[in-house]
Amino acid sequence: MKVERWHEIDAQPELVWSVISDVARWPSWMPTVRQVTPVPPLPMAIGSRYRLKQPLQPAATWQITQFDPPHVFEWERREQERLIFVGKHAVEAYRGRARIYVSLEAFGTLNQLLRPVFGAVIATECRATERRCLEVKPSQEP
Repeated sequence: MKVERWHEIDAQPELVWSVISDVARWPSWMPTVRQVTPVPPLPMAIGSRYRLKQPLQPAATWQITQFDPPHVFEWERREQERLIFVGKHAVEAYRGRARIYVSLEAFGTLNQLLRPVFGAVIATECRATERRCLEVKPSQEP
């Protein structure tokens, strides 16, 4: 089961990338993430791992599986070697502004029942990313 969303943001793609790729700061502005701990604390790259604590979920480790700055990162969450989730965050230039793509693919028998919840989470993340970019934007302009 896959949930995905495109969302336009009135900011330069480079700024949007700097916001979404700075995963360690997500808890300060993204309501769907309470805590992020890099494991170990290294720059984002393929193989980097992050321990996330999200509302109503146990803490879980996500590992970067695709990393192409300043365009896309993808990560996955596994439990006992079993793939549970794949998440993707992408940024592109679109009509003089940025457009983000966020997706969450869930694997398992009951995940279809959670589609509306996952859709709401993705929509919340897109709106929070836009708000954060608009907060940061004035300080990023010359």
